[in-house]
Amino acid sequence: MALIRQNPQICQKDLAKRLGIERSSVAVHIANLTRKGFIRGKGYILDSVPYVAVVGAANMDISGRSGGLVDRESNIGRIRLSAGGVARNIAEVIARLDIPVSLLSAVGDDAHGQSILEECRRQAIDISRVHQDSSLPTSIYMAFLAADGDMQVAVNDMAVAGRIDAHYIRQHRNFIKNAAVVVVDANLSEAALEAVMETGQPRILADPVSAIKAARLKPWLSALYAVKPNRAEAEVLTGIKVDSRAAAVAVIRDLHQQGLQQVYLSLGADGVLASDGQKIWLAHIKRPASAGLLGGVEPVMANTTGCGDVFLAVIATGLYRALPLAEALELAVAAADLNTRSEATIHEQLGLDLILAGRKDVQIEELMD
Repeated sequence: MALIRQNPQICQKDLAKRLGIERSSVAVHIANLTRKGFIRGKGYILDSVPYVAVVGAANMDISGRSGGLVDRESNIGRIRLSAGGVARNIAEVIARLDIPVSLLSAVGDDAHGQSILEECRRQAIDISRVHQDSSLPTSIYMAFLAADGDMQVAVNDMAVAGRIDAHYIRQHRNFIKNAAVVVVDANLSEAALEAVMETGQPRILADPVSAIKAARLKPWLSALYAVKPNRAEAEVLTGIKVDSRAAAVAVIRDLHQQGLQQVYLSLGADGVLASDGQKIWLAHIKRPASAGLLGGVEPVMANTTGCGDVFLAVIATGLYRALPLAEALELAVAAADLNTRSEATIHEQLGLDLILAGRKDVQIEELMD
């Protein structure tokens, strides 16, 4: 669509050449875009459809898993490579839910970068604004997964993410400002985050990414529409340790007081607390009760990498489609749970049908004071 906007008379042969795909594939994409209403007639007349802009990291995920780690030894196990990065993952899920989405990010001009861009094209993500750098390698996130599928330790090399700087953001200021929804991750620098907030975009959702990076969001909480922290990230944002239900509710109220319209507090196996400032809901997967904070139990997982990204992508989709918060929450929890069952960063079959089917496993209730 970005190429067609640049040249509405471009032929399918040239589109195929520019995208590095077969002409027959271009024909299929054009037919699908026409069927969905994105293209309205001859000469590739484009409809002005609302879109989501996702700003942040794109990287190659390398995950290793072994039955048991022996220190200072070569451990037998499985290693998997897949396109990843918080922002890229979120964009992929949004695209899979048939919403126009653009990724604003940076990759290196190398094999990993090309692989990420090709996967984005395959998922129908607009990558026309992705910066491709010739002097820095593509970001890599390398994680060792414990036997239960949860991340035990990880290393990231993300120097190229620094290219998503304030200058880059200002180059795309109007595009960000005019999006229906914007999602940012805290891999962005403080200056880049400031530049995003300066656009005046009213519906910005933020992923803190980690406890260390969550601090970058603190100065901008009043400019955000929603945030999705876990326990550790919430403590950084509020100074409140989440060790009880009362503390969790206190975190939510504190974030609302700082200006947030919506808060999604992830409690791991204990589920997710979500609030619109008026009501608080608890959603979790229906499993036998345990001694957890809110009655959850640890599920059997293949991989937890990407689950938080899937959750926030569905929340952004709900906001785009004006779904009630409780309904979006239910779908987001179902999608995140589904994602734990695949070793891929994003479940290979993740889509609306599977998410809707997973709703039956979600229990949601309104918390009462």
